[in-house]
Amino acid sequence: RSLKTLGTAVLGMSFLDKMTLPVDADVSYAYGLKNKSVTVQEDGKNKEVSVTTSFQYKYLDIEDGVTEIPDNMSLQNEYLKSVVIPVSVEYLGNHALAGSLEEITILGDCVRFHANAFGSGVYGNTVRSVKVNSLEQWFSFEFGDRSANPLFSQEQVTSKLYVKDGGGEYSEVKTLAVPATRKVKNAETGEITIEPITAIPDWIFPCCESFTSLNFQNNITAIGEGAFWGCKNLQSVNMDSVTSIGMQAFAWSGLTSVRIPDGVRVLSGGRNGAGIFAVCKSLKEVVFSNTDNLKELGASTFSDCTALEELTIPASVEKIGEQCFQGCTALKSLNFAGNNVKVIEGRAFNGCTALTSFVLPDGLTTVGEYFLQKTEGKTNKRMIVTYPVQLQYVYNGITLAS
Repeated sequence: RSLKTLGTAVLGMSFLDKMTLPVDADVSYAYGLKNKSVTVQEDGKNKEVSVTTSFQYKYLDIEDGVTEIPDNMSLQNEYLKSVVIPVSVEYLGNHALAGSLEEITILGDCVRFHANAFGSGVYGNTVRSVKVNSLEQWFSFEFGDRSANPLFSQEQVTSKLYVKDGGGEYSEVKTLAVPATRKVKNAETGEITIEPITAIPDWIFPCCESFTSLNFQNNITAIGEGAFWGCKNLQSVNMDSVTSIGMQAFAWSGLTSVRIPDGVRVLSGGRNGAGIFAVCKSLKEVVFSNTDNLKELGASTFSDCTALEELTIPASVEKIGEQCFQGCTALKSLNFAGNNVKVIEGRAFNGCTALTSFVLPDGLTTVGEYFLQKTEGKTNKRMIVTYPVQLQYVYNGITLAS
């Protein structure tokens, strides 16, 4: 307990059975990078030495009173499988628990997580079970990015979220009852305030396998970016009160049907699969509410939704974004309810190999590059396309033809 600094001296240790992280100890360098070099001092001169083993330990006890888990604390540790984060911890650093961790229990509120707290890239997140006291506590956390969330896995290996029930035992969250309020901590003053919850935060439930359906209360008006990304068991969602949906909110999920709410003006998106419903491979039905509000289907909104067979685009829509329906290989019927669509961006219908006819709306003025490229392997199938009288073809921002 008198230890104040744990430095590179531990790098040569091939294995420790147990390590206790004491309060106020500086453990910023208490880690090793396997097969890397570190600099040590010998006779007052710097010397490169090779580290052949990582800093390994089976158990990590974090005493209540520790406020920060430092960068790389468990990087490449192959033996630590479970850890409890005490109430006092306020921050987890870069790669703090990136290793082979499978289960984490978090006891405190308002914890901040570095963007790569549980791993990224070659140090993938391995957590499969997350335990917290309540959903209100979960909503109080600040995730710097998707890989800051212990539920997230780039490989889309799903995880389970557990909260304490009335008897104090942990049980898996099956139904999402969004709490009315959450705690918010001021980073400068440390003051904690109670705020109402009206939006689902960014990347709050990625890869969570617990949900099969979602039914949001009327006070929820926004769903954040990536909120339910990779939720493979999620089949349906009721979000009639929502007016804003972030990019990738339901991408890579198991949705089979979806109803776009009345109040949504733009289905925001991004290229290469960053759309709201991108790669929902079980999505068969999309219903647009009877509304005049929806103006734009953003980039990649429905890209690679390979089960989607037919769709009617509402009369209010004026723009269809890049790659919007790219890779929808089962799409046989696409209709425009009106003539207000003015712009169809590049590759919007690229790879829609089941389409045999296509009538573009009369109001259309501009189409982007390869917007109707219909390639299946090396074989191009015939498609009958009806164009409006006046149409500009734009490639890389340059009008090539009318």
